Amino acid sequence: MQFHTPKKSKRPKYFGHSPAGSPKPKSFNSIRNEIEETAIESVNDSDKILKLVSRYGLNRVVQMKSVIGSIPLNFPHRLEFAVDICMSSTDFQCYTELDIRQALCLVDDLPIIQASVDSLLLNASMKLKKSFGFFLCPKVEECLCEGCNGKLYGRREEITECTLYSLNGPIAGLKAVLFCSKCGSRYGIDSFRPRRKDAQIYPDHLSSDVIQASNKAYFSQDTYEFMCESGNHGFVSAQAFSQIYQTVFHADHTSTRKFILATSSETNVLQENQTQIVDGVQLTTFPAIPNEMHREMENDVEISSSGYRLNPFMSRKIASEAFFSGELNKEVRSRNMETVLTFKNDSSREEVMKKIDDLRKTELYLHPEEDCNQVCQKRGCKNLRVIDSCWKLCIPHCMLAVPTEVKGSSLLTFPNVCTEEPMAGSVFCQNHYEVLVRNSVPTEKRAFLRFIGCKENPTSQEDIKRVDERVLQFMLELRDKDSALNEIQTSATIYQGTAELINKYEVETLNTISPKTACNKDTGEKGRLRQRARGHFAAVSGGGNILCFNPIYKSESPSQVFMLTVQMIYNEMKDVPEHEIEEKLRKYILSYDNMCNLDKLKAAREDLPLPGHLAKMWTHIRKIIDRLHIKNHKDRRCQNVYNPEKVLEENEKNVNTMAAEQLFAWMSRFKKIVNSMTQTHHLFYLHRMCIRRNKYSALCRKRGVEPVHPGINSKLL
Repeated sequence: MQFHTPKKSKRPKYFGHSPAGSPKPKSFNSIRNEIEETAIESVNDSDKILKLVSRYGLNRVVQMKSVIGSIPLNFPHRLEFAVDICMSSTDFQCYTELDIRQALCLVDDLPIIQASVDSLLLNASMKLKKSFGFFLCPKVEECLCEGCNGKLYGRREEITECTLYSLNGPIAGLKAVLFCSKCGSRYGIDSFRPRRKDAQIYPDHLSSDVIQASNKAYFSQDTYEFMCESGNHGFVSAQAFSQIYQTVFHADHTSTRKFILATSSETNVLQENQTQIVDGVQLTTFPAIPNEMHREMENDVEISSSGYRLNPFMSRKIASEAFFSGELNKEVRSRNMETVLTFKNDSSREEVMKKIDDLRKTELYLHPEEDCNQVCQKRGCKNLRVIDSCWKLCIPHCMLAVPTEVKGSSLLTFPNVCTEEPMAGSVFCQNHYEVLVRNSVPTEKRAFLRFIGCKENPTSQEDIKRVDERVLQFMLELRDKDSALNEIQTSATIYQGTAELINKYEVETLNTISPKTACNKDTGEKGRLRQRARGHFAAVSGGGNILCFNPIYKSESPSQVFMLTVQMIYNEMKDVPEHEIEEKLRKYILSYDNMCNLDKLKAAREDLPLPGHLAKMWTHIRKIIDRLHIKNHKDRRCQNVYNPEKVLEENEKNVNTMAAEQLFAWMSRFKKIVNSMTQTHHLFYLHRMCIRRNKYSALCRKRGVEPVHPGINSKLL
């Protein structure tokens, strides 16, 4: 079949004129006049944009959209701030304030691309003496109090200037606090306070994009995470990080110079021979920054007296406050305890940290299946647990003694220390200090030592031992005089969370001292006054995941280590179904460099005071001494009973018994940071670093790469 293809008709040629009936193209001026004459409410978005562009020009429309878009929707007096910023520019001087206000209202709802308006914001800040670099506001539109749902509003007097420390340098801006129109609840940047109630942090979906360090200083999320991970991987303290930030963003850095111009209290006259164009912004040759700007300023008066409204330089205190504020908020949210862990005032943050530490002491850091890989399992993450003590990290505690007792009898093998944090400038905790004052006992350290019959400055081992004996004897005598001491329950076993387990034993079992053997490990009982703990007991899986840590006191005594270990294993096994426990326990491997002395305790040779199969937990698990320390054990029994080469099966010979030493190579490097902290901050800082280390290791395994941690000499493995 043949198809007929019609011939294409030729396009007619026209010379100098349009064909009859074709519309004449409109000129640009006629289109602009038509748009301007049309009511803007009656056209679609595209025509609205055309109408605005025809009147204000494309550049001004984009600028207006960018200005109004940089201010959060619920920021108080949002439109007024946008109008002020635009009107401060010479580009908008030919329009009235009413024109700009109407245009801003229109562009706010239109799909217009936004551009950087840093130069516009800086010029507005310089002219109006108010910082417009950023705008902070709670992400809340309605009251969160139960049954209220009131609308939130802001007060102009509650809009204040603040500094944002970003990875691009310091930025000066505004923050707003909101209030409920019904119940009066106050909504800050990172927390809200219902009327006549304690403050709460926001739930995760309403959390701020910044970290609050003070009422006038905030960290961007990137800067905050960079600081935390610098500490976790590079052991960078808050002091060091603040100095790094000051060095990078020094006084002559472009970002710092912009900040100074935006926050100067002086009127700057831009003269042609005194200006420099940087990133499209005119920067004046500004006077030298006063030296006091580089140090930590305590209040607003100090800052304003320097001629500036804000300080661009990060201080140690600001960096430290940002860390603890951000990590505490993360911790509370991760536990879904926003309504439980509340804040009465600014000082109650430490109380919340103490509550978290009470929870941490009896918990284990999780290691879910998705965070594991074949390499991790080969090293023993499933069944190998390595325990040991790191002696370099020592928390401060009260100098007085609290006898450890079971059923009214003192325990001889457990430390008799008060674990409470000392008061500032004192060696005694608050409770014991008040008891001493009430009984006319000297509270100054040297005077107290003289009072109990010891040397003012004990140095020798004998002197230290005498102090321990005299302090304990003094407290026993004072307890007979002042019954208030019986109410101070701050013993080591209570703090470590093992008191409930210990109270189930008979006194004779716990007080039985094992005979000495040829294997005498140094347990770290040094000749020093009883003002700091001996270190931290820690447990880690063969794969390197940290399971737990807890302070140990006076020495790494087998009695303390045994109870902490039983508690750790119990926390792992308590939720295992009854019919699976025995099999799981027989696969369990526990490695410790002093296992021989731990296993000789009378408490270890008897059934544990635990339910069901857990009573035989200690006898069922396999116990070894790690490959590094087994060489130093002289007793033949150690070589036969605890040698990993003889205890482990062939497919388990590659497990990592050095996991604790590898952990301490990382943990001990925090010595210069945490040992200078208070007890509360020390424990919370280390807790959050352990979480971050486990998270980093899991992330590396998911990507199929090995985590990079400080190591030990490979010849020791």
